[in-house]
Amino acid sequence: MLLQMLDSSALYTLIGGLKPMSGFMASFIRHRISLPRFHEFRSLRRSLQAIELERQILAALFPGPELFATVHSSPDSEHFRSDRTFAFGLLAHRASLSAAVTRHQAFFAPYLITPSSHPLEVMLAAVNDTSPSSARAIGYLMGYPDYAIDFWLESRARERATGRKIPRAHVFVPTYSKRSNFAWAVPKGHRTCPEDQAILDRAATIFDAYRLRRQHYIGKGKPGPTALLNDCLQSLFQL
Repeated sequence: MLLQMLDSSALYTLIGGLKPMSGFMASFIRHRISLPRFHEFRSLRRSLQAIELERQILAALFPGPELFATVHSSPDSEHFRSDRTFAFGLLAHRASLSAAVTRHQAFFAPYLITPSSHPLEVMLAAVNDTSPSSARAIGYLMGYPDYAIDFWLESRARERATGRKIPRAHVFVPTYSKRSNFAWAVPKGHRTCPEDQAILDRAATIFDAYRLRRQHYIGKGKPGPTALLNDCLQSLFQL
């Protein structure tokens, strides 16, 4: 689980807070749980045990004030089903999250979210909102450029109105795993703009430093993911 976090876009939350949060649908932990009739406890026992263990591990890995990690639940709101739920890993860089809320304070105000709100409160406010504002909130929390969030919401609204798909491309931030989930939609034919480049340049510094350290820690006979994480947190946190 730890190596999966480091090899994914969660790296950019762990180191420097380029992404204020990592988690939700592209999470390093994801459970899809069928809810039994009357929520019978015995059939949920195995899922609850797994989630409790993951919460304990995350709390032990990130005990300090800079980072927060847990597993949170979210109903299947996309289809408004009452017979299943999801549980996702959540990782937050507290200072970066506070800065994002401050930067978009007018947007977060109706949620009663302030810069010192707990990360879990912020995430649950976003994912439990059934309006289009949910996508904007998640975009801010995941570190996407403002213009890309605007484009996504506008193109989705046009698609619903016309029934025709809007052509899109994507800007990808590199991760060690083969498929990056730190990416945002842009218009077809989009050229890299200053907002993109600022994120890509900072990400390149973090990624190159991580990739260099990874080769010394991961592999047969090497110290392993926990030692790699400790090195990254001590050496790279301020990047």
